[in-house]
Amino acid sequence: MKRIHWKILLSIMLVGLSVLLHLLHYAIFRDAHHIVIYLLGDLAFLPISVLFVTLVVDQVMARQEKRAMFRKLNMVIGAFFSEAGTELLKIFWKFDADPEYLRGTWCLTKTGNRMTTINLRKNSIAISRKSIYIKAILSI
Repeated sequence: MKRIHWKILLSIMLVGLSVLLHLLHYAIFRDAHHIVIYLLGDLAFLPISVLFVTLVVDQVMARQEKRAMFRKLNMVIGAFFSEAGTELLKIFWKFDADPEYLRGTWCLTKTGNRMTTINLRKNSIAISRKSIYIKAILSI
C-alpha cells in the first residue's frame, strides 16, 4: 500500500477537526444559521488570508535563499583565495604602478579584524579608479 504524503494527511486532519468543531458548536447551541453565516464569512476572507500568508512566506523564503546564496558564494571565494587567489594577487602586484601606496593602505594581518575589512572596502574604490590591474599587497 502506498504511503500517504504528510501534507495530504495534515489537510485531511485539519478539515476533519474543523467539521468536528462545527458539529460540537451545533450540538451545544443548536443554531445552524449562525454556523453557516460565519462559515460563509470565513470562506469570503480566505483569499485575503491566503494572499497575506503567501506574501509573507515568499518574503521569508526569498531572504533565506539570498542568505544561503551569499554563504555559498563566500565559501567559494574563500576557497579560491586559500588555493590560488593569494598567489595570483601577489603576481598582479608586481605589475602595479604604485605599490608603495598599496603597502600603506592594505596592510593585512593573519588574524585580521573588522577595522581592516572596513579600510579595505573604503580604499578599494579609490584603488580601482587608479589602475586597471588588481591592486593588493598581502603582508602576511
